[in-house]
Amino acid sequence: MDAMLIEGEAWTSSLYRTLQKAVEERKDSIDVWYESPAVELIQDAKTKIIHGVKVDNKGTILNICAKNGVVLCTGGFENNMQMIQDYLQLPYGYSKAARYNTGDGIKMAMEVGANLWHMSNVAGPDLNVLNPETNTAFAYAIQGKKDSLSTGFATQNVIFVGADGTRFTDESLIPNHGHVNFHGSWTHMPVSLPAFAIFDETARLSQPVYPTWSEGNVEEIEKGLIVKADTIKELAEKIGVDSDKLQKQIREYNSYCSNRKDPIFGRAKDTLKPIKKAPYYAMELVPSFTNTQGGPERNANSQVLDVRGHVIPHLYSAGELGSMFSSIYQGSGNLGECVAFGRIAGQNAAAIKNDTTQESVMEGKIALKASWQEPKEIIPRSGEYLGEDRGIGGPIKVLVAMNNDEITNIEIIYHNETRGVSTNAIDTIIQSIIKNQTTQVDAVSGATVTSKALMNAVKNAIEEKE
Repeated sequence: MDAMLIEGEAWTSSLYRTLQKAVEERKDSIDVWYESPAVELIQDAKTKIIHGVKVDNKGTILNICAKNGVVLCTGGFENNMQMIQDYLQLPYGYSKAARYNTGDGIKMAMEVGANLWHMSNVAGPDLNVLNPETNTAFAYAIQGKKDSLSTGFATQNVIFVGADGTRFTDESLIPNHGHVNFHGSWTHMPVSLPAFAIFDETARLSQPVYPTWSEGNVEEIEKGLIVKADTIKELAEKIGVDSDKLQKQIREYNSYCSNRKDPIFGRAKDTLKPIKKAPYYAMELVPSFTNTQGGPERNANSQVLDVRGHVIPHLYSAGELGSMFSSIYQGSGNLGECVAFGRIAGQNAAAIKNDTTQESVMEGKIALKASWQEPKEIIPRSGEYLGEDRGIGGPIKVLVAMNNDEITNIEIIYHNETRGVSTNAIDTIIQSIIKNQTTQVDAVSGATVTSKALMNAVKNAIEEKE
C-alpha cells in the first residue's frame, strides 16, 4: 500500500488533479474542448504525414490542423465487445471502471497503417457481478481476502463454480491483475463461463457483497442480482447448471472445511467456511478487467510505427493505447508509462518540423470552434453556499443549502462528468452526504475521481459558511 500513498493518503486522485490543474493554469495557450471526440486522422496519402484530426462536435465535423504532430492517448478497448471477442479470446468481458474506452484510437491508427501489438494482453480477467445500469463491474474484486482492492466476500461461505457446477479457482486469492501463478509461471486466470458465486444464508448476512449494496443484500435479491432457493437442487435448476454435480461439489467443499484443507486449489484455511445454512443463493459472475494493453506499436520516441516498422510521420502515442507491456503487467505500470511516454510524446510532437509548412492555413478565413454548455452564474441566497473542485471532465460546482449546521440540500450547478457511472455516483454521494451529515463518505467504485471531487466541492462550500 505504501506505493499507493500520496501525501499520506491512498486513492486521492492527486496525480490526475495535478495534471489537470497544470492544464487549466495554461488556458491561455492550451484549449480544452469538451463534447468533441476525434473520429479520424488526417493523413497525406503520398508522404504519410499526419496533418491533423477530424473532430465531431455535436454533429459538425471540424478539421483540426496540427502543424507538428498528433498524440493519441485514447485508452484501450475495454468497452468494445467485438474487439474483446477478437483479441482477448473471451465470449464477453467488462470493464471495472471506464465506460467509453471503445478502441476508437486503435481504429484511427489502423486506418493510417499502424502496426498493432500486445492486443491479447489485458489486466484481467477476474470475476465480478455486472452492474446492469453502468455495464461495468460493481467494484474492483470480491475474490481474495478483504483489503483496499477486494470486498473479501468470496472468503465467506462462498464458492465459485463454472458451467458444469464445479469449482475452478481459489476463491481466497485475488488474481494479480487477472493473473495467477501456474506452476511457477504467471498466466491469465482460467474461467469457466457462465460462472456463479454460490453461498448460503450465513454468507448473505455476513456483509454486503459490495460497499454500495444493501445490508444483508436484500435489495439485490429483489432486483434479481442474487438468485434465492430453498435447496441446492432448486438453486442449480434456477441457474441452469447440473444439480447432481453442484450438490456433489458442495459436499466435497464442505468436507475440505471439516478437514481444514483444500487439496484441489489450496484455499486459505481460515476461509474454509461450509455452505450449510438454507436458503441458498447464486450470483452470476462475469470476466472483468482493469484495462487492455494493446494498440498501435510505438518506439522509444513515442512515434507510432507502421506494419513495416517505419515511423508514421507526426503521429505519437502514450498510455495503455499500445502499451509496452506485452504479457504480464507490473502494478501501477500504466500510470508510470502514461506519464513517461506522455512527456516524450508531447515534447516530440511540439518540436518544429521541417517537412511541413508552419504557416497558418486559416489566413483570411473564419475558424469554426467547438461549442458546449458553459456553467451558469449562480447567486446564493441566505443559507446557501457555493463550492467547487475538479472532476474527470473539469470543474464540479455545487450549491449547498444549510440550516444552521445541518446540510439540507446539495444541488449540482455544473459538471461535465461521464454520463452513467459518474453521474450515478453523483446521486449516490449526494444522498450519502445528506444522510450522514459529513463529506467523509465512501467513494463510488469506478468513479473515484468524481466522488472525491464532489466531496471536496461540498466541503469547500461548507467552509464558506464558516
